[in-house]
Amino acid sequence: SKIYAQIKDNKRSNAAGANGGNIDGEVEMMQDTTEESRPDPGFRIYRVDHETREQREVPPYTSPQEMEDTIAAEKREKENRADDNNDNDDDSEDISKIYAQIKDNKRSAAVGGGSVNGEVEMMRDTTEESLPDPGFRI
Repeated sequence: SKIYAQIKDNKRSNAAGANGGNIDGEVEMMQDTTEESRPDPGFRIYRVDHETREQREVPPYTSPQEMEDTIAAEKREKENRADDNNDNDDDSEDISKIYAQIKDNKRSAAVGGGSVNGEVEMMRDTTEESLPDPGFRI
């Protein structure tokens, strides 16, 4: 408190001396925007989800609306991740179907005329076994 009084006096003297302050030499103090540390309330509040019966500790001094917003944001994030995972599974299934269709098309083209004895040189599957060893492991 003594420090604040000294700062206030310094500001008053600077404002009066520079003619840039208020007429009466009064200085407006800036409000402290930092949140004061609040004492631990000594008890805990738990929120129970009515669907899953999951219990979550509510942080002290958190409003019910803030807690609901946090939970809603987490649910949206989980749904988005689940949707992304489902999309990736669908893509790999689609690629497999497309590859199978290409093989079938090549076989039918070979039967209709193209190569000797109705055989078509099939594209070789590239797997990790057929790739050269890079000489290091991750």
